[in-house]
Amino acid sequence: RAPALLRPHVKCAVGLTARECGSDIPTSYCTGHAMAVEVFHFDSIPQDALTPAMKFLLTKWSSLAVMNKLTLQAITESASFNVRDNSAYMIPAGDDFFYMHMGDNVRAAVGRDFTGQLLSALDDQVASDLIDSYQQAVAQEKPIFMRFTSSIAENPLIWERIVLPVPIPHLGMVLVCY
Repeated sequence: RAPALLRPHVKCAVGLTARECGSDIPTSYCTGHAMAVEVFHFDSIPQDALTPAMKFLLTKWSSLAVMNKLTLQAITESASFNVRDNSAYMIPAGDDFFYMHMGDNVRAAVGRDFTGQLLSALDDQVASDLIDSYQQAVAQEKPIFMRFTSSIAENPLIWERIVLPVPIPHLGMVLVCY
């Protein structure tokens, strides 16, 4: 989804509070080093933080998954908003992720098109944290909600993203990142 002007959030770790990690930004989860990505796993996604479109996609993903009808086409069609233009599709590539698709609105917000490139090519901490988070979504086969900063975008924005893992026969998993 396009970036929102929000107060920055930082994920830290290993039982430390944000203050103990040296961060002045409140957070309840601390990993030991400051990170620019905040991740909420499926059962802990804060519904009040989701936009109506994200709520719709998460509900649709859940319903399709229960009915065993979860496909890329099913998750992206029949919405009152344009899922394709507002999302990126990522596929696992070893320990990395490949940009299979970058929607028009995402490209415009970022100012670049990463289609056909590996996420690790961005070569920064945020890309590394996104790879870790995406790997968790693939391994758990469950959606995640993320907030993260971008060193690529010229404005100091916080991005919010719902990541929906969609199984693709004979390929594995595609992540629809809205």
